[in-house]
Amino acid sequence: MPPDPSVLFFFHPCKARMLAKVMDKIGESLRAAPRPVYIAYVAATEAEEKLLSSTEFLKEAFRSAEFNFCVYKACP
Repeated sequence: MPPDPSVLFFFHPCKARMLAKVMDKIGESLRAAPRPVYIAYVAATEAEEKLLSSTEFLKEAFRSAEFNFCVYKACP
């Protein structure tokens, strides 16, 4: 990830197992260079929702049940 403020858009890109690895890498990047990062996630499965909501550096910022998406904000 670039060390700049970012918005990441995911539309069910992979299974939860791979997503956990991606979240680990994002977390590492944020620890190395803290900055605003938002993750917009569309059509998350139950397993993906559980993973995202339990990720230590993310906080839910917005949710739309109607359009099946959620926005998470990286918290320092």
